[in-house]
Formats: sequence, structure tokens, C-alpha cells
Amino acid sequence: MLSLLIFVIQLYLLMFLAIGLHYASSRIGLAPLLFILAGMIGILNIVELNTILITLPNGITLRPGGHILIPVSLAIVLMLYIAQGTRPAQMAVIGIMGVNLVVLATLLFLLMYVNFQSPDTTVVGVFTDSTVFNLQFVRQMIASLIAFTADLLIMVIVYQGITNHVKQIPNVLVAGIALIVALWTDTVIFNIGSFIGTDNFTLFVPDDILVKTGVGILLTPLLGWYLTRIAPEKPIFVGGSNRHTLAIFFRTSLSERKLETLETELRISRTVYNQLTQHIEEIFWLIDVEEHRFLYVSPAYERITKYSVAPLYEDLNHFVNIIHEEDRTYSDNDILQFLTEERDVEFRIVSPNKIVRWLRARFFPIKDESGVVIRYAGVAEDITERKKLADQDFELAVARERMQILHDFIRDASHDLKTPISSMVLKLGLLDRIQDEAKRQVIRDEIRGRALYLSELITDLFTLSRIEGNLDNEMESINLNNIVEGVIQDTLALAEEKQLNFTVDMTADDTSLIGNPEQIHRVVSNLVSNAIRYTNEGGIGIVTIVLNSEVILQVKDTGIGIKAENIPLIFERFYRTDRAKDTQDGTGLGLAISKAVVDQHRGKLTVVSRFGEGSTFTLTLPKTQTEPQEEQDIRRITQEIRTV
Repeated sequence: MLSLLIFVIQLYLLMFLAIGLHYASSRIGLAPLLFILAGMIGILNIVELNTILITLPNGITLRPGGHILIPVSLAIVLMLYIAQGTRPAQMAVIGIMGVNLVVLATLLFLLMYVNFQSPDTTVVGVFTDSTVFNLQFVRQMIASLIAFTADLLIMVIVYQGITNHVKQIPNVLVAGIALIVALWTDTVIFNIGSFIGTDNFTLFVPDDILVKTGVGILLTPLLGWYLTRIAPEKPIFVGGSNRHTLAIFFRTSLSERKLETLETELRISRTVYNQLTQHIEEIFWLIDVEEHRFLYVSPAYERITKYSVAPLYEDLNHFVNIIHEEDRTYSDNDILQFLTEERDVEFRIVSPNKIVRWLRARFFPIKDESGVVIRYAGVAEDITERKKLADQDFELAVARERMQILHDFIRDASHDLKTPISSMVLKLGLLDRIQDEAKRQVIRDEIRGRALYLSELITDLFTLSRIEGNLDNEMESINLNNIVEGVIQDTLALAEEKQLNFTVDMTADDTSLIGNPEQIHRVVSNLVSNAIRYTNEGGIGIVTIVLNSEVILQVKDTGIGIKAENIPLIFERFYRTDRAKDTQDGTGLGLAISKAVVDQHRGKLTVVSRFGEGSTFTLTLPKTQTEPQEEQDIRRITQEIRTV
């Protein structure tokens, strides 16, 4: 049994050597492997010439040459055919035939030296006294050459035939099956070629077939593992697909060599591509539009999302499962459409440990020569840290803006509160010194008026501050006509007192909109009250209009009007024209508040005026309100600042 163990060790050592040299061929070339192959063919002839046999206790005979060197040589040629292509295998077969022919020719000359020596010449050597070295031996050598050549061809044909037509057999076993069939062929052809017509010919050769089958079984796992797991990772790997079953017989044409060169370059490019996609930090994917499936998803997907990529290849819609629920509005209807729209998009994903991360994805099409989109590519990068920094910068900017609003509020309040308070203090001093009750009553009325003005001013200041800070913006469905009717009822007495005519046109259909009822009422009241306040004769015209998705209110008066150079200033805080100051009291905040409310509702407030002839204020409001995420963030942060 020790001899059997040495036999197996030698078999595996040679096979591992062959595999190692083939694996290193991309660095050192195929020359070392072909050198080993040629060496084994030469050694095979020497071993067979010496007829070294190992007989086991059960009577089975082992031949280190025919049972080790031939199977390993066949395996090398099969590796070249599968991994390198048809041409290298053809060259190997031709090389083996050449080596065998050289050996055969050499043996023929040796035989002639022995058998045709002259009387005065002596030939001395190992085989000169052996009866084995005769014409029968030459016949066996020729039969061995024919059998070995047939083995090589049959092995490649069987492998390619199974690969092309018998898909049920696992790829890992195909090479081993082809090798075993070749070894059986070697036994049959050698037996027929060497012994047919002699007493040694027999149709029953179980020992040789049994041993070669065992050797084939020993080599099958190693050969299958290398050709299906290791060799395909090499850039030069060809594989057994897309080749004719009898490709080993075809002469490789120039076009075929160019095709092999192009295929090699393609495999190298694919290797470089795989190396790049496996090491970049962004997620890269390819989608087949017709088949609705992922063709490729880079390993960065698993690193960033912490999910396995395998489910994506099974079901394209699995991608939606990682998207944050609030961001699935993009993909609820069709995840394929979400992943193939030509745009940049930012969305959140939720990892298995519930950590939320932000991704920025870009999608672009891949078209064929006719311009038809056949695939879509996508690249997604993790922008979570960038988002955090942007949010911090944004929150800081909002905080600064809020602080500026607070600063402006304190500045405006101190400026506009100082004058009436000083006036009230002076009048209180006069009230102590004046004895006349009638004059004292006049002073008390003036103090009361200043106090009411201060109360109104403080209320307007706080109202403006809350509106600009988005702290009072609860929206609901309202009807603009109803609000206008309420304002008219509130101000009708003042208009009648000044003998002004009201012209109202509210025939527009469906003046409903989404807004804050109190704030919209304040705007309409300010516009109508100002029109009455600054109009001494004539009338007030009020019209509501519905245009597409907007509701419009126009308030027209025949009052004092506004100079052209003053129109850009009227919506600023505390601004009042000189004539307005002379005509009526007021805080100077009404239009500033109105403008802030309209801006908050994403509307427009404009004025057209001619000095001395009147003004027309136009309020335009959208029927619906869609608050952008940025404004939601502003309101949230502002509320947080307010609580502080």
C-alpha cells in the first residue's frame, strides 16, 4: 500500500505543479507550463521503454508512465483549451505530437543501430541485450503516439459537446468526465494498435481501464475546482461557451485570432472594471430596461446600506424596502421609473439597525447604436455627513436671522415707543400743574390716546414678529368672499360717516383657498381700512376674481394716492408718507404686516397709484399651499429658538 500512496502523491504533485504554472501564466507566460508538458512526454517514453510496473496485492498493475504522466498531460491540454482558448490547445497538441515523433524517430535509429550493426562494429547499451527492443516495441510506440493524439482530440470534443448540449451536468464535473473518457480511449486504441493480430490481443482490459478511471476520479475535483472557481478570475480566461463542438479541428483564421484578441482585451477591461467598482465608495448599478432587473450592483451597496445585495438580483422592487417611508413617494408606483429617470435625487435609507442615512443618486441612460435605451446606470453616494454639516450651517444661518429679527424688533420698538412715552410723561407733569378742569380733561384725553396708540403699536410689533418668524401659520380652508363681507360690515360705518360709496363685486365662483383665516382677515381689513382712511371723497371699489389656481382681491380708492418714488417704501415698517402723517394717525405697520402675511402664504401684494388720484391694491393668493421641506425646517428651528 506504500507504493499506492507514493503513486497518489506523485499524481497530485504533478497536477498541483501544472495548476500553479497555469495560474501564474499571466505573469510568467505559458513557456514553463509547456516545458513541463514536453518534459513529461519525454519521461513518459523513457518510463514506458523501461517497462516499470507496480503490481498491487490484488493483482492490479500500476504504470507510473501511462497512469500518471498521460492523465496529467491530458489535464494540462484541457486547461489550456478551456482557459486560454482553442489556438493554445491546438499548439499544445501539435507540440506533443512533435515530441513523440522525435522520440519515435530516435528509437527507430537506435533499433537500426542494434539490428544492422556490421561485423567490425559493436553496439553496447542498455537495450542491446533485450528482446523487448524490437519491431513489436516500435509498433507499440506508434500505437502509443496515435492513442495519445486521439486522447487529446476526444477529450476536447467530449468536453465541448457536454458544455454545448448537456446542460444538466454540473460544470465542475465536465472536465473530469472528458478526462476519463480520454483515458478509456487511450486504453482501447493502444490495445488495438499494439496487439491486434497477435496472441497478446484481448478485448478485455479491466485493470488498465480501472486504474485510469480511478486516476480520473482523483483528478476530477481538483481540475473542476480550478477551472470553475479559480481560473475564471483571470483576465485571460476564455471558458467553454460559444465554441463549436469540433473547434479543435478547425484552423484558426486571422479573423478568429483577432476575435480572441478582442475577447482577451474585453476580459482584461472587465477585470479592471470589477476592480474599480469593488473599491470605489459610491454605489454603482446597471439595470436592464427590457428585463426589469439589476445586471450589476457594486459591493459598496452592502458597505453603505448594510443589506445583502442578493435580493436585488432576484427582485428589482426589493430596493424600495431600504428607502425611508417618507421618501417612498418617488417609488410607490414604479421603482423602475424611480431608478431610471434622468435626474439627480436625494433620499434617505434605513439600515437594519435603524440608522438613517442620506443618499444622492444620479441616473443616466446607456443607448445602442440606433439610440434606443437598453440599460440604465446609476451612481449613489453617501451624503449623510455632508447633510449634517449643511443642516448645522443652515441652523446657524436661521439662528442669526432670528437674532437679527429680534434686534430689529428691539430697535424699532425702542425708537417708536420712546416718543409717545416721552409725550405722556410731559403731559402727566402738566396735569399736576394745571388747575382748570377743562384743560385737565383735554390732557387726560391726549394721554389716553397715546396709551391706546402704544397698545396698538405693541400689538402690531408682536404680530409682525410672529408672522415673520413663522410662529402663527396654521392653515385651513377659507372663503375669501366671506372674509371680505365681514370686513365690509366692520368698516361700513366709517365709510358712511365720511360719505364714501362702496362698490362691491363678489360674483366670482369658488373663492375658497387654503390659508390662515385671522391673518387673511387682517390683510383685507388693512387694505379696506387704509382705503377709507386716506379717501375723503369719492368711493371704494372692491372686486374678487378667480384666475386659474389663484384668488385675486382688488381694493381701489379715490384717495390721496402715493408718489411714484414712495411706492417701493410703503411696505417697510413704520414708513408713512408725509401726507399720510398729516391726515391720520397710525402705527405705520399695517402694510408691513400685510406684506409679511402674503409672503407667508406664497402670494403677491402689489399697488398701482397716482398721487392725488387714488390707489389700487391687488392681493393674489394661491388656492392651495404646499410647504417646502426647507420652510418646514425653518419653522421648526425658529420655534426651537423661540423656546430658548
